[in-house]
Amino acid sequence: AYKVPSRMILLSLERVNSVITDGILYFNVNDECIYVNSYVVKTFSGDERFSKKYATEKIRQHMEQGGNTEHLFWQEKEVINGETRTFVFEYEKLYHSKVPIGSFLKVIETTEREKLVDKQRYISTHDSLTGIYNRNRFFEICNQMIKDSPEEERYMLASNIQNFKIVNEVFGRKVGDTILKMEAEEIKKACLGRNDCVYGRISEDKFAMFVPKSFFNPIFFEHSVISLKKLVKTSNFSLRIILGISEQHGFFENAQILYDEALLAIKTLSNDFSKNYAYYSSELMEKMLVEKNIVSDFPDAIRNEQFKIQLQPIFDNKDICVGAEALVYWNHPEYGEELPKDFLSVLENYSLIHVLDTYVLERVIQILKVWKENGQDDKVISVNIST
Repeated sequence: AYKVPSRMILLSLERVNSVITDGILYFNVNDECIYVNSYVVKTFSGDERFSKKYATEKIRQHMEQGGNTEHLFWQEKEVINGETRTFVFEYEKLYHSKVPIGSFLKVIETTEREKLVDKQRYISTHDSLTGIYNRNRFFEICNQMIKDSPEEERYMLASNIQNFKIVNEVFGRKVGDTILKMEAEEIKKACLGRNDCVYGRISEDKFAMFVPKSFFNPIFFEHSVISLKKLVKTSNFSLRIILGISEQHGFFENAQILYDEALLAIKTLSNDFSKNYAYYSSELMEKMLVEKNIVSDFPDAIRNEQFKIQLQPIFDNKDICVGAEALVYWNHPEYGEELPKDFLSVLENYSLIHVLDTYVLERVIQILKVWKENGQDDKVISVNIST
């Protein structure tokens, strides 16, 4: 049999260890470092802290902490030439025929991998345009805050830029993105130095803040809006940012529900230009439910002709009937007779009023046709048409 000289084996091992991409340090049975590969020399050159002695002391320290003398594994950050780098250390004893012959320490750098993980974590939790929390992370943190301190009085603030699509179409996407980034900066400025405030971009032009009740200042909000308005102020268009406010009440609150409530408050501002913020209330929810019922029942009401026309006579100055004004009421199969004040404004808000206008016009034309056939073509009927 051919016997390989021990010197050749040692040279081969040394050559392998010199080209391997991780650091290797070998120790004899007396725990004295007898070999380091080129990676260790290159990486830690000029750094006295990571000497053979330093490595030996670290191994001894972790042995005492972990209680295991055969195999150790730990991670540490080291500052090398002013740069913080992360390394994983793995130590293991070597045996031949159950007799200890030494040990080795493997050094694996994980700095880039850690940076990549941090980057991926950042991307998964932050909005790519503004750099603040995204929807999922925002609600996750808010729910944790509610769980940790349910007794705290807080506001959920939801902001919305009215008709933001017009900004992108008229002024361009670049201006639109600038406005969104500026709004995020205004929010960050308001929360600077506070760990009891959290904020995020929920979608498109919608932002949210979860803050202590005592923190909210309507005046600051108005000032922030003014600074943003300057970006697109023209004679034809003015930027309008509106805010909905919902209050946290105890442990069983959910951040998503609080945000939805704040959005309901925003809807009350759509056609009210006298103010830019509104508070959510239980009465508002009841009103919204009534509106939803009206909207959902409306198609069947038109199809089944539940809307009835009433004619209110019109007299001239000689008390002669010259025609009538057409009024409409809803003969609802479940709720009975509903007057125009109960449903007209709802149909207007949901852009359904034109359907009812057409319905009424058709019925009025039918009535006029009957009148004409009966020789009463001198009578008129006025119809109210929504703007």
